[in-house]
Amino acid sequence: MKILQLIVYASVLLVLFLVCKPPTKLKYSVLRIDSTITPVKVPIRDLVKNYKSYHGRYIETSGLFYVSAENFSIMKVRDSLTESIKRIWLDIHMSLAFQKGSLDIMNGKKIIVKGLMDTTRKGHLGQYLATIRDIYYWEQDPIQ
Repeated sequence: MKILQLIVYASVLLVLFLVCKPPTKLKYSVLRIDSTITPVKVPIRDLVKNYKSYHGRYIETSGLFYVSAENFSIMKVRDSLTESIKRIWLDIHMSLAFQKGSLDIMNGKKIIVKGLMDTTRKGHLGQYLATIRDIYYWEQDPIQ
């Protein structure tokens, strides 16, 4: 009977381990670019406030990612319900390849991106502050 109980306990622990394991870290980069560019690290809050001053510069920032039919953007966490939502459109580098479904998994989560800030491009229907284009590094922020 004790052997049977041990087998049951071991099986339960194995199932819990497999079910409760942390999600795979989602990270993508174009290494040949990432190793040659040193972007300016700028918090998303500062980027939203001063986006024009970063035009033409490679930046690294983190914020909430959203994807839907007409939305592919990053934004800061809202400080209050009355604060207007200010988003920056995202445009990935043609060599950056994602696994199928990984963007959906990251939807609504914090991400880290590196790319070129372009204030002349305002995203879908011109509704965004600017665009981070040629994104060559993308990671789901492990600290959430």
